[in-house]
Amino acid sequence: MSVHDSFLKNVLSLMSGAAIAQGILFLSAPILSRIYTPESFGVYALFVSVCTILSVISSLKYEMAIVLPKDEKNAINLFVLCILVTLLMFLILLICFFVLQNSELSLGKFDVLRPFLWILLIVILLIGINQSLSQWAIRQKKFITIGISQIFRNITLIIGQFLFSIFSPSGLIFAQIFGALAPIIYFYLKLRHTFVEKLHSIKRHRIIGQAKAHRQFPQFASLSHLLNSMSSQIAPLLMILYFPEAIVGYFALGLRVLASPLTILSKSLSQVFYQKANELKDVRAHSGYNLWKKMIPLSLTLSIFVILFAPKFMPVLLGEDWVMAGVFLPWISFWLMFQMVSQSLTGMWMIYEKQKMMLIFQIILISSRVLSLLIGGYLKSPILAVGLYSLVGAIHNGLVHGVLIAFESGRGRGLQVVGINSIILFSMLVVHISVNGWL
Repeated sequence: MSVHDSFLKNVLSLMSGAAIAQGILFLSAPILSRIYTPESFGVYALFVSVCTILSVISSLKYEMAIVLPKDEKNAINLFVLCILVTLLMFLILLICFFVLQNSELSLGKFDVLRPFLWILLIVILLIGINQSLSQWAIRQKKFITIGISQIFRNITLIIGQFLFSIFSPSGLIFAQIFGALAPIIYFYLKLRHTFVEKLHSIKRHRIIGQAKAHRQFPQFASLSHLLNSMSSQIAPLLMILYFPEAIVGYFALGLRVLASPLTILSKSLSQVFYQKANELKDVRAHSGYNLWKKMIPLSLTLSIFVILFAPKFMPVLLGEDWVMAGVFLPWISFWLMFQMVSQSLTGMWMIYEKQKMMLIFQIILISSRVLSLLIGGYLKSPILAVGLYSLVGAIHNGLVHGVLIAFESGRGRGLQVVGINSIILFSMLVVHISVNGWL
C-alpha cells in the first residue's frame, strides 16, 4: 500500500468514528437545549473550561512523544512515564482542591463550581489516562480503535446527561465522569495485549532515561499547550466576570454546535498526520502544504454557510431561548475555520522541534484574547467580546499556517500561505458585515 493510500485509509478510519461521535453531540444539542437552561449550560461551560485547561498538562505532554521512539522498549517505558506523571499531577491537584474545598476563600462568580471540585478532579485524571492511551493507539496504528472509543465516550456522556437531568439541573456536569471513563475501558480491552508482551521491558532506569530524552515536552510543549488551551477556553472564564451565566451558555452551546462537525475532520487528520509526517520528515514531502491546500477551501465553504444561515437557523434548532447563540456563531466561525487547519498541522511543532517558538506564539495569542475579552466586557457588549476574541484567533491561526509550512517548504511558501489567509479572512468579514451587519 502506498504512503498516500495508507494515510487516506487511516484518516477515513478516524473520521468515521469521529463523525459518529461528533454527530451524537450535534444531534443531542436540540434536545439538551430544551431540557437545560442557558444558565445551566453557562455553569457547565465553566466546568469544561477549567477541566480542559488542567487536563492538558496532566501528563506534562509526555504523551505526545509516545509515537516518536523507534524502539518499542523506549515507547512502553515512555507510556508508563505518562501514567506515573498523570498520577502525580492528580495527587497535587487533590491536595489543592482539598484545601480549597475546606477554606472560606470566596471565588466570586466561580463559587458555582465549588460543589463540583471532586468531579473535576476525577475527570482530569481520567482524561489524562485517556490521552496517553490514545497516543499509544496511534503508535500501534489502531485508528479504528480510537474512532470507536470516541463513539463510546459521547454515547455514554449524552445518555448520562439525559438521565441525570431527572435528578439535578447539574446533570451536564455529573455525566462527565462516565463520559471520561468509557474510552479508557474500551482502550484497555482492545490494547491490553500490546502492553502484556512488553511488560518485561519496563525498567526504572529506562523510564528515567525517557523522561530526560524528551524533557523538551514538559519544558516547552506543556506550557505552550497549556497557554493554547487557556486561550481557547478563556472566553467562558472571563465572560462570567462581566455577563450573566446565560450569555456564557449561549456562547458555549453555539460553539459546541459549530465545533462538532469541524472537529470530525481536524482531529482525525491531526492524529494521522502527526504519525505520517514524522515518517516523511527527512524526504521533504511538503505534506503540510498539501494538507493546507485541501483544507482551506473546505473550511471557507463551511464558514460562509454559517455566516449566511446561522442567525436564522439556530433558534429553530435549539429553541427560541437561544437566539443569541445564532448571533455569536458567524463571528465564532472566523476563528474555527482557521483553527481547524491549525489543529491538523499542529504536530509539526514537535516534528521540527520548534516548541520554543510555539510557546512564544501561544503567549501572544492568550494575551491578545484576554485583552479582546476585557475590552468587550468593559464596554458591556458580549457581541463585541466574542467578535474580537474570534478575530484574534483567526489572525493567529492564519499566521501559524504560514510558519508551520515554512518549516518544511521554505519561507517563500510560508509567506504565500499567510497572504492567502489574509485575503480569505478579509473577504469573510466583508460578507458577514454585508449580510448581518456589525451585530
